[in-house]
Amino acid sequence: MIRKFYLILILNIVAVAVYSQNNAIASFDLPLNNSFKFNKYLINPTFSFVREDYSAINFYNRRQWSQFENAPQVYFINYSGKVGENSSSSIGLYQQNYGVLTNFGAQVNYAHNIVLSDDSNFTFGFNLSYYNSGFNVGKIVSNSPEPLLQSADVNSLIAFKPGLNFGTGFFDVGVTVNNLFLYNLKTSQMVANDLG
Repeated sequence: MIRKFYLILILNIVAVAVYSQNNAIASFDLPLNNSFKFNKYLINPTFSFVREDYSAINFYNRRQWSQFENAPQVYFINYSGKVGENSSSSIGLYQQNYGVLTNFGAQVNYAHNIVLSDDSNFTFGFNLSYYNSGFNVGKIVSNSPEPLLQSADVNSLIAFKPGLNFGTGFFDVGVTVNNLFLYNLKTSQMVANDLG
């Protein structure tokens, strides 16, 4: 019985590993190191409006483990600001590299505020991302040409991240769902196993 259990466990692990090599897709998942001060809407889409009174242009660059070749790195530039009295929006471009995987895309944000009383409000918003994800063939080092990598396609994806926030004069309580849906335009299917 225990032998059968281990055999099934190993077969499942191998099947997942083989399936995960099928598509070169990396999630839209920017590191949030400086996002408590700048680009707060990446944490929760409503934060482009909540307690923000100014417009800003931000450029963000992060390179992890800089002493290693092909270390993860991110470039992100965006503009955010209020649109009218009760709404705000932002737009940004980014490139994210994970070794030989590269994402390049754009993100738009919108948040709308509803005043409930003099000292409380309810804000809802969303981030919508469009990006291309695939292998950067120029970074692949191999002794012999690999036909599967040379013919690997780039996947075009759309990610949706909604958020809600309730605020008073003293505090805010918010909730968000990261990548509520991730849709692959190339295969016309939802990406079911988004572990990003």
